Amino acid sequence: MGEDMSPFLDLRSFVQMAQEEDLFVNLRPGPYICAEWEFGGLPSWLQRDPTMHVRTYYDNYRSAVAAYFGALLPQVADLEFTEGGPIIAVQVENEYGHFGYDDEPRDRLYLSFLRDLLLDGGLDSALLYTSDSTVDRLDWGTLPGLLFQTTNFQAAAEENLSLLRTLQPNRPLMVSEFWSGWFDKWMNSGHSVWNEEDFTSTLDYVLSQKASLNFYMFIGGTNFGFMTGDFLVTSYDYGAPLSEAGDYTTKYTILTNLIAQYSPLSGIVDNPAGPEQRAKAEYGNFPIAESLHFASLESFVNDEPLNMEALDMNNGNGQSYGYLLYSTNVKLQAPQSELLIRGHVRDMAQVLLNGELQNKPYEEINDTSAFGFWDGRDKSIVLPGTGNVDRVEILVENLGRVNFGAAHQFYQKKGLWEGDVLVDRERVLGWTMTPLELKKSFVNGLTGWEPFTASANGPAMYRTTVTLSAPPLDTFLDMRQWNKGVVFVNGFNVGRYWSVGPQRTLYVPAPLLVQGDNQVSEDNICYLGINLQQVQSCLSVTLYEYYVPDGVPSTGLVAEGETFTLNGKNLTIFSGSFHYFRVHPDYWRETFKKMRAAGLNTVQTYVPWNLHEPRQGEYDFGELGEDMSPFLDLRSFVQMAQEEDLFVLFRPGPYICSEWEFGGMPSWLQRDPTMHVRTYYDNYRSAVAAYFGALLPQVADLEFTEGGPIIAVQNLTLSSGLDNSLLYTSDSPASKLDWGTLPGVLQTANFQRDAESNLSMLKLLQPNRPMMVTEFWSGWFDHWLADVHTDWDVDEFATTLDYILSHGSSVNFYMFIGGTNFGFMAGANAVPTWPTYAPIVTSYDYGAPLSEAGDYTEKYSRLVELIALYNPLNGIVDNPVGPAQRQKAAYGDFPVTEILDIYSLISQAPVKFVNDEPLNMEALDMNNGNGQSYGYLLYSTNVKLQVPQSELLIRGHVRDMAQVFVDLVVQTKPYQHLNDVNDFGFWNGRDKNISLPGTGNPADRLDILVENLGRVNYGAAHNFYQKKGLWEGDVLVDRERVLGWTMTPLEFKKSFVNGLTGWEPFTTSANGPAMYRTTVTLSSPPLDTFLDMRQWNKGVVFVNGFNVGRYWSVGPQRTLYVPAPLLVQGDNQVGSARMLKIMVKFLD
Repeated sequence: MGEDMSPFLDLRSFVQMAQEEDLFVNLRPGPYICAEWEFGGLPSWLQRDPTMHVRTYYDNYRSAVAAYFGALLPQVADLEFTEGGPIIAVQVENEYGHFGYDDEPRDRLYLSFLRDLLLDGGLDSALLYTSDSTVDRLDWGTLPGLLFQTTNFQAAAEENLSLLRTLQPNRPLMVSEFWSGWFDKWMNSGHSVWNEEDFTSTLDYVLSQKASLNFYMFIGGTNFGFMTGDFLVTSYDYGAPLSEAGDYTTKYTILTNLIAQYSPLSGIVDNPAGPEQRAKAEYGNFPIAESLHFASLESFVNDEPLNMEALDMNNGNGQSYGYLLYSTNVKLQAPQSELLIRGHVRDMAQVLLNGELQNKPYEEINDTSAFGFWDGRDKSIVLPGTGNVDRVEILVENLGRVNFGAAHQFYQKKGLWEGDVLVDRERVLGWTMTPLELKKSFVNGLTGWEPFTASANGPAMYRTTVTLSAPPLDTFLDMRQWNKGVVFVNGFNVGRYWSVGPQRTLYVPAPLLVQGDNQVSEDNICYLGINLQQVQSCLSVTLYEYYVPDGVPSTGLVAEGETFTLNGKNLTIFSGSFHYFRVHPDYWRETFKKMRAAGLNTVQTYVPWNLHEPRQGEYDFGELGEDMSPFLDLRSFVQMAQEEDLFVLFRPGPYICSEWEFGGMPSWLQRDPTMHVRTYYDNYRSAVAAYFGALLPQVADLEFTEGGPIIAVQNLTLSSGLDNSLLYTSDSPASKLDWGTLPGVLQTANFQRDAESNLSMLKLLQPNRPMMVTEFWSGWFDHWLADVHTDWDVDEFATTLDYILSHGSSVNFYMFIGGTNFGFMAGANAVPTWPTYAPIVTSYDYGAPLSEAGDYTEKYSRLVELIALYNPLNGIVDNPVGPAQRQKAAYGDFPVTEILDIYSLISQAPVKFVNDEPLNMEALDMNNGNGQSYGYLLYSTNVKLQVPQSELLIRGHVRDMAQVFVDLVVQTKPYQHLNDVNDFGFWNGRDKNISLPGTGNPADRLDILVENLGRVNYGAAHNFYQKKGLWEGDVLVDRERVLGWTMTPLEFKKSFVNGLTGWEPFTTSANGPAMYRTTVTLSSPPLDTFLDMRQWNKGVVFVNGFNVGRYWSVGPQRTLYVPAPLLVQGDNQVGSARMLKIMVKFLD
């Protein structure tokens, strides 16, 4: 027929296509369908009969239904299953038990009439059935014995199925509508959702009872045009297994698994693979170009204000949908007159006087009882009067006819019809009525458009052109800056929008667009812009829109009572630790997106002092040119978090622990021989104050109350500039009570297990403040020499998290993504038991929800489910879809091609130092007086060794590991067993010696290569006084003190590594400490990869000069992660210091 919705109405093709795709069909022809559809699917022209009684045996209604079925049923009668088609069952009416009044019997004569129509219409072999909620409607809406009874429900599965068995004891169970979610109404506080946990358990119960079921909805789709029922939003997403745009959801995965579990044909009948997710596009912003005021439109004249249905239009069928503009001229008294509308407005009215809007827009729920809204009866408004004849216009909108309710609610007409319109108590006559159905042909044919100006206002049409250079993709219109109206895309009515929410965007399927120019038009009373976005849902707002709806926060995070509040609204913090210095900056935004997709609203980060102030007084926030400088743009990181709709918990230290070198403190602090870190010691306080003086201005203006994302700061004084953020401390309260906090500062908890005792103690210590787990340890880190990688059972993780969230606590996952301890940045633990010092491995995977390489894990899936269950804003605040997993590459094996021996290496060292006694790293006068922080230190001297052997003794401990060479030959044995750490050359050995072969020469060359394995980041106070190298005592040969040492520091900075010369061809006989190198040529853009280090002994790896980190054959770490941005398409230099094998292998 060429109607706007005609392309959607080929019912026969739809049914046939279902069969082509191997599906049966359950047909529900109505005539009433409910379905949150306009008038429950009944046509509005029925109401032109003044005595109409729908859904009854009333003659005119039966005649209309019979005529309709006479046209409908021949479309599908030959598609019954017994005729070779897919239709196996047909519903008789819908939810008829809910129609009428509870104290009245249902019109079963009407049901019999419908049954006969279906049988006579050719649907005589399909199963005929009815459906209602069994618990509250029993068998009121069926014909017992003649129609098969089914049930509808979401909850109360056991009661409904039990009662259905009682009503039909010898028939199968069928749930015709298993409500997979729910619909939304305008003005709801948030999107209605049904959590996945309840969905899963209820579905599992239904299937375990051998009941058949239909998911209502499996895909909800969209209420295009004016087709929504009363007051319903445009989106019919419904929280269904497939989203409004057809995307897979968690519920899809859940039901797939459960159906596979319970289907008796699982493995017998093939289930094909589903298609890929459809791509979406974000087309950006398009300014409005044109406007057309309603006064320019063609009008119809009638004597009195009539309702829509009564208008003599559409071949005598009246106006069905849209708006109706009532206009008249009337004299208004000065200074004011009263306009009164008797009865109710159906449904919403705006009054304009001489083109100026007079009544206020909707602001709060109480407004619905005021003038211009559906709930207000006999309401008036004051209009300014001039004493002249003025033009009064009343624009009335039909918001949708009732689709569900008692019988009397189905007698509803739209417009002004319940009573007179009066001005100063005088009845107003002589109205011009302009029906605005806004059909596609009408919209596309409009003329008289004028260039848009920003001052444009009032009911009007606004238009812009969207030009697409490629085939269109699905998209969403962002309507958050518009007030109220409908949107047309190339003339097609996409649906209503309204700033009251909860729906904020409108779904635009790709087929509505064309490659080239697209006309996007809107009717509205307030212009602010058009934005075509790629979003997951059109039912939610962002975090910042929710917490700062007017863009200006008045208060920050407050911790009083049971719940945090942010800008006056309750906030449960779902946070994840993500350290910018452990993840390549090219992956920051992707990681933020994965966090938001998980339901997190906050990111927590530490700030490492040692990277930001590598030398005293020199500060690096990304611009100093150090190896790690690209990782240190802290301000951009914090701003990016906000761009991705996350708040920030800021942990500036100065001590951060975090399994990071020296707990994040710079090593140059130890050049002060009386330094007491983490105390009130003057020099330490001065150093912290100077550092904070450089650090805090980077972020002070990014506090939440200043328009930024920082809502809380750990352990910081109020003189910092961060004086509007909540201050907090964190410890394990079960073991440390309140030892580490201050009065007035919020105390939070750190733990992995034993949630009950920690939260109970926290509540006891702070009875009137919200609970927060600042570090919920999602896994654990690894030490070198450990037997296996440390992990935490996923089920135990989920159980503990469930306990935390069920007790109303906020939580931060430490870590959410662990990342990598690049370079020499891994710390060490001082442990109370042997071996007392435990260095940390390079990988900081942590068993976190996102792996070291950013991959989703099972913990990610489990926490997504639990956050969705406990998040009070679930469905109100939008969670975007997470990015796809990054690809990895296994580049294969590359033989080592070049070698640079240690003596060629040290000859190119930038500095050397000579001293009688060996000095520790920190004492060396280098790096502008800051000493050596990381790497290796080679101590060299000449000494006479006795024949046949001499004894070398090192007093005190080696810090941390030493190899000894005599005339370039290694004398120390490699690590083989945990007990070796007590021996010569290892950190736990004190006053240990080794025998050296003597030659009797006047002098032999003696070299001791000492490696710093990482300064302690956690332990008791005395463990933080640690220097690296040889310094605790003398070095003796045959009990004689050795003096006259040359010290060569090897920090292996990128500029040094890339500048090395003198490489020689590699031979398999090469051994001992040296640099080894190969070239890896990539023919395509690089992907993430892993270096397989299982055949190497100990050392560090450099990729294009960047220090990827330490490896050690003792494990548990066996590979090194190489992010793609460290590689290039073309030649890559991969080198290692102190490797002992000959092959470089890449894994994925």
